[in-house]
Amino acid sequence: MKDPEKAKAALLLAETSLAGALDNPALALRVTVQNNPRARRVSLRVDPFNGCVVLVRPPRVSDRAVAAFVTSRQGWISKHIEALPARVVFSDGAMIPFRGQEHVVRFRAKAGGDRPPLDESRAFTARGGERPPPDESRAFTARGSVWREDSEGQPVIVVAGRPEHLPRRLRDWLKAEARSALTPPVYAMARALDVKMPRVSVRDTRSRWGSCSRDGKLSFSWRLILAPASVLTYVAAHEVAHLKHMNHGPGFWRTVAHLLDARLLDAHLLNESPGNFLGANLDWASAREWLRRSGAALHRYG
Repeated sequence: MKDPEKAKAALLLAETSLAGALDNPALALRVTVQNNPRARRVSLRVDPFNGCVVLVRPPRVSDRAVAAFVTSRQGWISKHIEALPARVVFSDGAMIPFRGQEHVVRFRAKAGGDRPPLDESRAFTARGGERPPPDESRAFTARGSVWREDSEGQPVIVVAGRPEHLPRRLRDWLKAEARSALTPPVYAMARALDVKMPRVSVRDTRSRWGSCSRDGKLSFSWRLILAPASVLTYVAAHEVAHLKHMNHGPGFWRTVAHLLDARLLDAHLLNESPGNFLGANLDWASAREWLRRSGAALHRYG
């Protein structure tokens, strides 16, 4: 069993050496040391979720070697730290993307008020349920409701309830919206491939936008609801294609392209809303490039 105190001391020693290896003390505070017993070499990676650069340190590498490596990479570290977007905390007045469109978050102490248009009117309660308003006179009376509306041309996400609960309620609502947006295309694509309907889960993953387990369970990042609809549809197709191909060979990419054919999706929509499939017939390479270029920025929200 590892000695926690010894490990803590080693980490402190590494971070002390790190501070001495960089000319800028503020920059050193944005670098986190991660001891990895499986790593074969010292390396750096950007962690947009925590707004820092992670230095991966393998075993049996001296502090002197780590310090020399960091000194040689100071320009790289500085460049990538400066490129990291600022965090956007879920709060009243915050601007966040929803399906690729900027929305302003507004807090309201009570869930009353004018009802938004019917097709925008789903309310979400803190218990995780979704429902339309029961009638015209009692729209959004559930405690902690979240909904979308338009204010003089500006899309708004309204969060009602207690102000200290806004971050959690907004995050729960976004997760529910992600699940609602992902499940219909996943099921339609599974029908198109004639495979068993997969179980769909939504999580806050940091390294992957989606995954497919050997037993056919699909998992997605809830942050896909922040991206353009075409990107979410592409990731859905990517993971469903893994139900046929557990690799990224030519057959896999042909299946992805096949699943993104709008005519094929239309044939398997049944009673689902076509709005859930925005982005069908897209060029998967374009969606993949969007994730490579802009995906990391989605981790700055919340």
